[in-house]
Amino acid sequence: MARLRGRAPRGERCCASVPHGHWKTTTFTGALRLSGLTAPMVLDGAMNGTAFDKMARIIRGPSRIGASLHAMIVPMKLMRAEDIPAFIQDVIATGCDVCAIGHTMYVIGDTDLPEAEYKVAEPKLRRICQAYGERDHLLPQIVAYLRSIGRYVDFDERAMH
Repeated sequence: MARLRGRAPRGERCCASVPHGHWKTTTFTGALRLSGLTAPMVLDGAMNGTAFDKMARIIRGPSRIGASLHAMIVPMKLMRAEDIPAFIQDVIATGCDVCAIGHTMYVIGDTDLPEAEYKVAEPKLRRICQAYGERDHLLPQIVAYLRSIGRYVDFDERAMH
């Protein structure tokens, strides 16, 4: 907080700049439904149009189990780094969009699919997630791989800070 009082010679006005901090902001957003919080997303910086558009594409429509596949619990099986290209290709083969968001996260956009295609893709996505196992520990490597193959959405850095 800025100081309320300052010092100046008697009869003169106190004019001085107030130091402002250079804090970085973090934005947390998600969809709150009766069943709970779905599609959580954390951004470094403020929400911009690109981030909002991608978030809206992820959470639109009725809540689907597949929209939160990254949160599925897979008992103690861990994905290996060398499995990342095969995992991404398997997800793409189901017809779902998968892309990195900035440099810190990625999404599997199965809610973009029409209802009939989703019903076909959802069991495939479950099998893929179970076959490869937990992958949270590989988040930076998955994001880097998606960026290397051109599957990413970048944010305007000026709008982020």
